[in-house]
Amino acid sequence: MIRSSCLRQRVRSAGCLAVLFGFLGTGLTGFGADSAKAATIVVQLDLGVKNAQFAGLLWAERAGWYRDAGLSVSIEAALPGVDVARRVAENSNVVGSIESGLMITARSEGMPVVAIGTMFQASPLCLISFKDQGIRRPEDLVGKRVAIHGDGHEALDTVLGQAGLGRDRLTVVEADYGNGPLLRREVDAKQGYQIDEFVALETAGHPVVALSLREFGHRAYSQVYFVSENFLKTNRAALVRFLEVSNRGWRAALADVPGAARMIVEQHAPDLALAYQERSLREIAALVTAESPRMATMQPATWEANRASFLRTRPSSSVGPVDDWVDFTLAEEANRIAASATGSVSDTAIVPVYGKINPQRRLLTDAEVLLALRGLPGWRLEDGKLRKTFVRKNFSEAVALIESIVPVCDELDHHPEIFTVYNKVNLALVSYDAGNRISSTDLLLAERIESRLGSGTGAAEKP
Repeated sequence: MIRSSCLRQRVRSAGCLAVLFGFLGTGLTGFGADSAKAATIVVQLDLGVKNAQFAGLLWAERAGWYRDAGLSVSIEAALPGVDVARRVAENSNVVGSIESGLMITARSEGMPVVAIGTMFQASPLCLISFKDQGIRRPEDLVGKRVAIHGDGHEALDTVLGQAGLGRDRLTVVEADYGNGPLLRREVDAKQGYQIDEFVALETAGHPVVALSLREFGHRAYSQVYFVSENFLKTNRAALVRFLEVSNRGWRAALADVPGAARMIVEQHAPDLALAYQERSLREIAALVTAESPRMATMQPATWEANRASFLRTRPSSSVGPVDDWVDFTLAEEANRIAASATGSVSDTAIVPVYGKINPQRRLLTDAEVLLALRGLPGWRLEDGKLRKTFVRKNFSEAVALIESIVPVCDELDHHPEIFTVYNKVNLALVSYDAGNRISSTDLLLAERIESRLGSGTGAAEKP
């Protein structure tokens, strides 16, 4: 089945970042013909169009970085009816791109495929609905008509199960990937990508809202790099080089979002709106490093959770241990190569902010955060975020506090999560577009807030 939405297609198969300057424009030393035999790699996308979801690969291809690394890489959009998983399983030179759930499906069907990395460290799957439907949580789906595609049933069942619901509480219909049923009000909600169909509808002016499935229990990867067991066995070094160069392409594309969007529209998809592709890339930035600033890396816990949800929804299926079909070492090695070449440590890398490099913005380790907090009374590190609770005399003063920090937040273009109950204001700071990590910008904002509230606003903080 071919997915088509805003001139894009996804095939239903069987189944941010390092320092850039002085590095992005050149191939890595030792990656030419002298260090390893040149390898031919076909990248089989699971979409029928080369769009923003593959910006990193397309950038690396245009820049000639694969060639410089001793690789002959061709990137192929999906033809109608292609089975991505089977094509990968039956060839020793194909790298596929697929949803992690479909990768597990392929293994359950006996295909000898192995995941070696992922473009997106979190799934953008969502349910799109018009705002007037009032669908904000899984519980709001009760009594609704919901359109799901072949690769979304597991995610829906997982989210419903987490909410204590079953499919008997709503009507689930099978649909293709077009937005037509939703626009014609034939369904109340439809499966889509928060970085794609949702963006397309919103930029076209439709009053839609997205229920993110990962926020309600769906743990999975998207655009997983996977290969046949034979390919991995016979050409591991080439695959490591492929991942390193692809990561480099992603760094460059996310550092120049407008330029990357123009490249996609001008060279690959002229029928796609430029604003749509640019907005998609900005949304994608948070997914590329959602779990770690080390691009393409994966976590065993995420795969275990995905495997468990797959087996819960398909109790008659059999899937071996994760280590049998996921190799975590290639992506880690690719990141070590990149760090060695640039002299940087990827965990403290400069990251892009809305298409621009901010040299003052750096990801911080927990040790660095805790050290900095010694100079920020009342602030604490909790659940991966900087937090502080302010208590005022009444609700009006609590609201006044929030209003007083708005100029500071706007000046830095960095905004906290705010939760208020009567006279309490709870602030939480994190860089969501840098993989939900704490960056130097979070510390700077905390310092500015302290300075603002300490200058005549009566900023008395209570435990």
